[in-house]
Formats: sequence, structure tokens, C-alpha cells
Amino acid sequence: MLHVITGENRHLYQDQVDESFRIRHRIYVHERGWKDLARADGREVDQFDNSDAIYLLMLDEPDGRVIGGSRLIPSLKPHLLADVFPQLASTHPVPRSPDIYEWTRFYVVPERREPHAISDVACTIMCGVQEFGLEHNLSQFSIVTEPFWIPRFLRLGWSPRPLGLPIQWQGMDVVGITVDVSEFALRETRRVRGIRSSVLSHSFNRKLAG
Repeated sequence: MLHVITGENRHLYQDQVDESFRIRHRIYVHERGWKDLARADGREVDQFDNSDAIYLLMLDEPDGRVIGGSRLIPSLKPHLLADVFPQLASTHPVPRSPDIYEWTRFYVVPERREPHAISDVACTIMCGVQEFGLEHNLSQFSIVTEPFWIPRFLRLGWSPRPLGLPIQWQGMDVVGITVDVSEFALRETRRVRGIRSSVLSHSFNRKLAG
């Protein structure tokens, strides 16, 4: 199951959140070479890992080990697109609304990936992101991503829309986009791996503040 971790229930998941930060450091700093994110303590934590952050963590059973995750930030709060990459919104304004959240730090641990395919873990997280959005009446997510994700999202019915032209950052192309929250996108994403029911753990299901 995918666990929804907020500022209100994070005390129940302190070990898992810390493990997630260490996994992010291994993936983004050591694997992908994003040296600007390197920290001596081996934890990839930025200014947006605060009380506003919502983590969707997939835990392996029965040991509770983190095998994949994501982060959501309300677009009315400081977030990556608005505060670090505003130049990506060169043809459209940075999306800011109570019903728009930013989706970042989407990862799957190396041993659970599948070459040339959306793995079970990745598909579960993507379904969970859509489910979360539908449960909380969100309309869109904004994303800072690589351009190759645009056709993937198109095939899954997420209706990606670029906010401007890609830029070069640390040897890679990045682009700002929005994607829709919809029952259609959830249904098409579930179809990839034959997922038939909710993937979210409902240990926390309170309506979002604001």
C-alpha cells in the first residue's frame, strides 16, 4: 500500500521518512549526479521538505522498507517550480490555486525498477497520486520533469501541458508541465498493471487544510 504522510501523522513514520531522504540522496546525488543536492549526512533534503510537504511512500511488506515514493506540495506554498525554476513557466504563469499541487521527488529503488516499462511500484505510486488528487478535489499537478515524460503522460490520459520551453540543467533537459487529475487518468494508469482497487492506505484521510 501507499502511505500518505503529512505534518499531522509524520511522527508515526519518522523512520520511513528518514529512509526516504537517504534513498533520494543515493538516487539523485550518486546515481543521477545532481551534486548540488549532496549533503554530508547522506540525506537529500531541501527547503520544501517542511510541514507543508505530503509524502506518498510505498512500503514493502512485512518489514516496512521504503521501495518508492513521491512528494506533494500545495501550489500556494513555496515550491520547486515557483521558487527554483520559475523560468520554466515562460509561456504560461506558474500555476497557483488551492486545487493545484506540485508533484516532485518521484522515485523507485533500483532493485524494483523494470527496464523499458512502468514497474509495479511506479504504477502504484502514479495511481496513488491520482487517487489522492481525486479524494481532495484537486484539478491538476504541476511537475518539473524531463521532456520524455510528456508522451508517457499523454498515453495514460494525464493531459500534460508544457508551461514553456525546456532548459538545460546539470546536463539534462527539464521542462515545467501540468497534468490533469481525472477518473480517466486513474483508470488508464490502473490498466497498465491491472490494478483494480485503491492503492492508498487510509490511516490518514482527513480533509486537507486550506
